[in-house]
Amino acid sequence: MKKYMKYLCGFCLLSVLCAFTASCSKDIDSNPTLNTEDLSMTLLQSAYPSGVLLDLSTSETVNLKIKEQPNYGYPAVTIYAVQVSIDPAFANVQPSDADPSVKYMTLTTTYNKADMMVDAMEMNNAIIKMYQSANNGEDPTGKVLDAYVRVRAQLTAQGGKAIDGTECFSNVIKLSNLTVAYVAAIPKAL
Repeated sequence: MKKYMKYLCGFCLLSVLCAFTASCSKDIDSNPTLNTEDLSMTLLQSAYPSGVLLDLSTSETVNLKIKEQPNYGYPAVTIYAVQVSIDPAFANVQPSDADPSVKYMTLTTTYNKADMMVDAMEMNNAIIKMYQSANNGEDPTGKVLDAYVRVRAQLTAQGGKAIDGTECFSNVIKLSNLTVAYVAAIPKAL
C-alpha cells in the first residue's frame, strides 16, 4: 500500500508540474505594444469666467484639464509639462516647426494626472520673464495680459529619462484677463 501511495503522489506531482509548464501554442496578438503614431490630446478651455480678472500673483493654482489623453496603446503613466507664452503666434506654431521667434517657457513642475493644478506663481514668474524680455525690462505689474497655454505629454522610463518618440502636444488655449506682479522671494533665515 505504501508503494502504491508513493506512485500516486509522484503521478499527482508530475501532473501538477506539467499543467504549470504548459504554454499557449499560438500568440493571439493581444500583447500591449507602444503606439507612437498619430498621438493627440485635447486641452479644455479654462473654466475661469471670461471678463473676470485673474491675478496670478495672488492665486494659488490655475486648473488645466486634458479631455483626451494620448493613446499610447496601453494605460501608461504619462508626465505632463505646461508650456506658456504671451505671443499670440504661439497658437499657430506647431511644436515640430520650432520657430525661434515665438518665445515660450516650459514650467518646471510636471504632473502625472490629466487634471492639473498648476502653480499660479510659477506661471506668474514665467509670464513676467517673457514680458520683460520682449519689452526691454519693463515691469508688467498691473497690466492686463493674455497668455497662451499648451501641455506637452511624454512617457518616461525608470529614473525619469524621457522615452524618445513619445512626445505629444495639446491644442493651445488662451487665458484672458490675467494680471501679474513681481513678488520678491522671502530670504531664508541663516
